[in-house]
Amino acid sequence: MWLKPGLISVVVVLTVGFLGLALLAPAVSPHSTATQATTVAQQRSTPGATPRTRRALSPVATAPPSRHPPQALSPTATGASDLGNWVPVSLPAGWTGAGLTLGDALFAERTAVTFTDREMSLDYRAVGTRAQHGGTLTAAVFLLTPAARERFRQQDVRVTTNQLYDLVVGERLIQAVIDPQPRLRAFAIQGQQQFAWVEVTFTLWQSLTDPQTGQSQQGLMKDPTSQQPRVHRMGVLLVRVPPASQGANAPMGGTGWLVSNYVLDSPGGTLPPIVQPA
Repeated sequence: MWLKPGLISVVVVLTVGFLGLALLAPAVSPHSTATQATTVAQQRSTPGATPRTRRALSPVATAPPSRHPPQALSPTATGASDLGNWVPVSLPAGWTGAGLTLGDALFAERTAVTFTDREMSLDYRAVGTRAQHGGTLTAAVFLLTPAARERFRQQDVRVTTNQLYDLVVGERLIQAVIDPQPRLRAFAIQGQQQFAWVEVTFTLWQSLTDPQTGQSQQGLMKDPTSQQPRVHRMGVLLVRVPPASQGANAPMGGTGWLVSNYVLDSPGGTLPPIVQPA
């Protein structure tokens, strides 16, 4: 008679024990296996081939295409304000005293960005002929002062030789300025002229074909050391031309500024000097 109650007690104890173990065991997510598989796949995946690195095509009027190595960027060289827009945080010394406004600063930056975009964007399908260069090779000339336009005609590698023309056509180069960011750097008065320096940072997207292999590649130009998109600097020297005196057919409708001098990727980020006549 005592065996039956004893067996019942043993069964009850075992049942409670198993239930306790089940409650203490950690729950297993039905997605855990899929997540682990995805993570392993991501770790095993390899990035695709990247476009080969090209050197920048220099617009400097007195030099052939630039061969300067990439320069380190200063912390303040990537934008005009903390908000990432073009509005200057502060104006250069002497700016307001010369009767210039914040609007004039924005139009100076706008002129420098337009010049940089037109100067550095190229398309082999629109470069004129080998005997008469034009198209995207000369697209920025309309923003130059008369004196700077003459210097361009006499000295710039875009029109004085066929070296750059042959390179663009031979590689079927299409090059576009990406994400230009201007920064008003300095202001000066020389005689009766007012000058403003604007630095424009940007990257370059390129599509090109290797003339020997016929292989086409495209993508952002990369720094050969870091393999990150290379950030270029265009230093633009602007001379003040009052909007009311620029006439009805003024470049860009009359921004109050024209380009007197410029330099691409100068060592140490130095700005272009004042050249007379401006």
